[in-house]
Amino acid sequence: MSYLGAFTNQMVAFSSELCESFPEDADLKLALNMVMLMKKANPRKLADLFDRHVSCFRDRITAKDETFFMEETFDDLGNNLGKSEYTGTLVTQLKAHWGDMTDTNKEAIWKYFFVLFKLSDLLKEPTQ
Repeated sequence: MSYLGAFTNQMVAFSSELCESFPEDADLKLALNMVMLMKKANPRKLADLFDRHVSCFRDRITAKDETFFMEETFDDLGNNLGKSEYTGTLVTQLKAHWGDMTDTNKEAIWKYFFVLFKLSDLLKEPTQ
C-alpha cells in the first residue's frame, strides 16, 4: 500500500471512529462523507489540506496539549476554510466534544494525529 493510501485510510478510520463515538453529531457525519468523497475523487488533496491546515498545530498536538482543544479558537482555520472543508469540521467538532471524552478516547485521538503526521511526512519525502 502506498503512503497516500495509508493516509487516506487513516483519515477514514479516524472520521468513522469519531462518528461512532458521537452518533448525534451531524457535522462529524458530514466530515466523514467529505473524507470518503475526497479519498475517491482526489486523495492527494485530502493529504494536502491536512498538511496545510492541521500541521500548523503539530507542536501542540504532539505535546498532547489538551488546552489546544479547549482554548484554541480556530478563527483562522474557520476563516480560511469555511464549513465545507473536512479539516475545519473535524477540528472544531473535536473542540466541542473534548470535555466529554474519556481519557481512552483522547489517547486514541492523539494516536490518530501522530500516525497522520508521520504519513504526511512520508508523503513529502522524495521517492526512492
